[in-house]
Formats: sequence, C-alpha cells, structure tokens
Amino acid sequence: MTARAVAASFRRWMRVVLPPPALLAIACTMWLLFSVWPLGLNALFFFWSGDSHRCFSLEQVRELARPGMRILSYVLMVLYGLYRVFWFHPTYWQAYREWMLATPWTRRDPLPLGPVHLVPQDAVVWLSLGAANYVWLGNSLWFETALALVIGWLVAALPTLIDCEAYASAYGVAFLLIALLFQHKLPTNVALLVAIAYAIAWWGLHMSMARFPWPVHRYPKLRLVRNSGREAGAAEGIWPWNRLVPVDGDLDSLGLARPEVVLLPLLVTAFLSLTALDVSGETEIRVPQLGIGLIAAVVRLFFYIHAYLPTISVAGRIRTGRLWMPRHDVVYLAPVATVLTTLFGPWVLRELGCGHFAACLIANWLSLTIVLGFPPSLRAWQFTGQHRIVAGSRAAQFAEV
Repeated sequence: MTARAVAASFRRWMRVVLPPPALLAIACTMWLLFSVWPLGLNALFFFWSGDSHRCFSLEQVRELARPGMRILSYVLMVLYGLYRVFWFHPTYWQAYREWMLATPWTRRDPLPLGPVHLVPQDAVVWLSLGAANYVWLGNSLWFETALALVIGWLVAALPTLIDCEAYASAYGVAFLLIALLFQHKLPTNVALLVAIAYAIAWWGLHMSMARFPWPVHRYPKLRLVRNSGREAGAAEGIWPWNRLVPVDGDLDSLGLARPEVVLLPLLVTAFLSLTALDVSGETEIRVPQLGIGLIAAVVRLFFYIHAYLPTISVAGRIRTGRLWMPRHDVVYLAPVATVLTTLFGPWVLRELGCGHFAACLIANWLSLTIVLGFPPSLRAWQFTGQHRIVAGSRAAQFAEV
C-alpha cells in the first residue's frame, strides 16, 4: 500500500469517533493559545523596549505555559469523554432513535453512528495530546489525562444509565465516583476505582441495549396547563374530581422503586460525608447537613396534603372528641418519624456506641429512607385516604403528561 492509501485508511478508521472538524479546530486553537501565550509577551517586551535581553527564554516560556496547559489538557479530555457518550448514544438523539426503531437493529449489532464505549481510536486521541504536551512542555500528563477522559465518560454515562433503566449500574457508578473524592490523593486507588466504575458502566450500557427502545423520560413531567373556553367552564364545576382521574406511571413511594428507597438516601448520605470533611481532614456535621431530614419531611408532607385536606377542622375534632382519625392522620406518621429520627437519632446511636460522625450520617440515612419509603404510598393516600379534595387555583393546574 502507498503512503496515501495508508493515510486515507487511517482517516477512515479515526473518523468513527473524531468530533466534527469545527470542534477539533477549536480544541487545537485553544491548545496553541495556551502553549504560546508567553511568546506574545516576548513580542510586546521587544516592541516597547527593543531589548531582547528582557524577553523570556524558551525554558521560561514553557514554565509559564505549564500550569495553564495542565488545566486545559484535563478539561479537553473531560469534554472528549462527555462527547463520546452524548454524541453517540441514541437516547439523546430523537431522529437517531426513531431511525433505529424503523430498522431490524438488535443488541448484537454495532450502533450505526459509532460505539458509545471507549475504543482504540480514543487511545490515539489521548496519545496525541500526551505527545504534544511532551514535545512542548516536557511532561506528557498521560496518566492524569487518561483518568480525566474516563471520568468524563463516566459522568456522561451516569444519566444515560438512568434513562436506559440500568439502575443497578447507575448506582454503582455513582458510589464509585463519590469514592474517588475520598481517594484523590492516592493515584493507584483512583485508577482502580475508575477501572471498576468503567466496567460497571460498560456492562450496564451493554445490557440496556436489550431493552431498546427506552422510555423518553424516566419520571412524569409536570407542566402548567391552562384551561380556556368551554374546558374552563367545565372545570369550574368538576375540577376537584379531576384529581381522581387515573394517571400513567407508578406513584408508589413517591415514584421510586423499592431498591431506590434505600440506595438513594445512601447516595445522599455518602455525599454528605464528603461535605463534612474540612481541609485538615477532620469531620464535622454542621447544621445544614442535619437539616436535610427536616426539609425532606416538610417536602413529603406538602406533596401528600396539598389539596387533600382533613374532613374536619382542629376545632371540630376537639368539640366532637375525634382527636385521632386513622385514615387521615396516618399521613403525618412519616414526617413525625423523620423529625424524631433527625433530632434524636444521633443521640440514641451515640448511646449505643457509635461515634458522633457515624451516628449523624446513619440518622440522616434513616430519616431519608423513612421519607421515601414509609407508608402510605402517594397513590394509596390520594385514592383511599380520608380527606376532602379542594380545587386550589382555578386559573391553572398541574397535569401529568
């Protein structure tokens, strides 16, 4: 084969993953600007003073450019990792997804527009940046840029896994990304965690292809719907009962599956444990972290009792002696249990031998788990609870679509 044929074959091979030429041109221009900007200072010094001795030497130019080049290399690799998922996965392109639906595509076939997972062509892009950095800066940054590339890919893969209903892989990747922040000072541990997270994400994306086509949205969207004309007139009389119209989707446990009721609070607790670490490495639970459970209790109570009010007022309960109405007051049990767990859970756990930091985190996890999973479910409450349905604002309503 001639050199021209080899070059053409290489271009076709690389075209599978390369960004559009405009994006490549922008990235190359940014790299050149960050690498040679001290030469511009040299030109200014020479123009104004005419003394070449005041100009930077080549080694000084490299030293001045090195910090910015390091940051730019990380940013470019993270953006490239994001691009590899968002640009090639069909869940983000409606036309691409519809075209695949009209073809006999199966999981055993490659994606028509290119692979989502990392391939040897990506290694060529990474090595090219490392070689350019080595020639100009004397430091390839190969290890750091490789981690940046895979971490960018993982960050983009996380919402993709959720959209494709690969929840186990999504939670695994999320926990490992949080663990990276704990181990950021140990490069070997970071590399190991990144490799494990990539394997989990790759497996989740691969298995999710069998469920194609995926739902466009994971959760129902809320949008403001305004009634007009005859619809508005009809709504004046029957609007409260519109809340009883059956809706699509599962509202049990606030729309979460049972594993998510436990895993989502665990993920939030892991993130809180990071925010409790100060610069010196000491741990301290602050008031905003302890207030997570209290805020969650208020939010849950609002979702349950908004427009679903008790059938009798507090004064009416006192006069009639019906202080406890089980079919209605059961809705207050979860918020009360959440508040008690948030306020007294750490003290009880410390009495049982837990440290202060661990006790506060466990109490936060328990309180969030109660908020998300404590009965009754939202659907059971709306359809079987003892309450009176009120219209609220007649000018606008929230409708599920």
